[in-house]
Amino acid sequence: LTLAEVFILGILSFIAKKAPYNAILSALVIFIAISIASAAIKPTYLGGSIIIKIFILIYLVRAIPDARELQAYTKSKNP
Repeated sequence: LTLAEVFILGILSFIAKKAPYNAILSALVIFIAISIASAAIKPTYLGGSIIIKIFILIYLVRAIPDARELQAYTKSKNP
């Protein structure tokens, strides 16, 4: 499950060059879904990494406005 998460988020990092807002939102939804799935499969896995997951969530949520602004800027620059 972790390897799949790394692979999917790696692909989204390449997509972020063209559409950063869409990539950040997709990454946030995928991260939350995989975190819930991994907690349901193995609840002890969540306890050891909860602080890291919280930091990742904070980072993704705080990046949303910047990604929206960047995507609007690049669309207005290249019509």
